[in-house]
Amino acid sequence: MLDQPSCLIIDDSDVVRKVMRNTVEGLGFQVDDAASMQEAQMRCKRGLPDLIVLDWHLPGESPMDFIATIRSSPKGREVKIIFVITDNDPIEISRAIASGANDCLVKPFYRVNLETKVAALTARATDIQDDIGYYRPVTAMAGAR
Repeated sequence: MLDQPSCLIIDDSDVVRKVMRNTVEGLGFQVDDAASMQEAQMRCKRGLPDLIVLDWHLPGESPMDFIATIRSSPKGREVKIIFVITDNDPIEISRAIASGANDCLVKPFYRVNLETKVAALTARATDIQDDIGYYRPVTAMAGAR
């Protein structure tokens, strides 16, 4: 049996964390959450999750600094990060992606938007070259490693 993928949700709103938790658990993830950057850092020191859903506007450390810390750790490049932003501003989205986020989700959001982003980032799609040099996409379930 495959290991269950893990997710850390970081948001200062109890309601948003609960909605995200229910959604991501429904996709087969083991979910932990944090209400602050400090709490998130403590959780990441115990072990990096496969996925982080991170609110852009949190008190304390800059989310960009948090991502830089994650990305600088030995397995930090493997972590998928979704930045949750409050404005569909292309500059803000560009800053999030440049800081190391894999994707952005705009608040308020529909459950299906979060499900789609999580599924897309964790599909673990790879390309396999067959004998004649043709590349074809191969995808596995979200929990596959």
